[in-house]
Amino acid sequence: MRMSYRAFARLLCYPGAGLRAALPEIRAVLQAESRLSFRRRVAIDALIAQLAGGDELEIEVQTFDRGRAQSLHLFEHVHGDSRDRGQAMVDLA
Repeated sequence: MRMSYRAFARLLCYPGAGLRAALPEIRAVLQAESRLSFRRRVAIDALIAQLAGGDELEIEVQTFDRGRAQSLHLFEHVHGDSRDRGQAMVDLA
C-alpha cells in the first residue's frame, strides 16, 4: 500500500511535464497493488487519462491557475492578496 500512497501523492503535484512523464508508472503501481475498489480505480484512471491526453498548458491552467480558491499556497487560499496574508505568515514563523 505504501507505493499506492506515493502514487497518490504524486498525482497531487502540479500537472507539469514531470508528472505527465510519470503517469504510466503511477497507473502501473496502482494497478499492481490492486487496493482500490473498481469504482475508485475507474475514477483514478479517468484522471490519469485526462492529465495525459490534454494540452499541458490548458491542464495546468484549468487545474490550479484559476484563482485563490484553487491555490496550492495555503495563505493565498485563505487570505488572498490582503494584508492579512503577510501577518498570518509572520504569526506562523
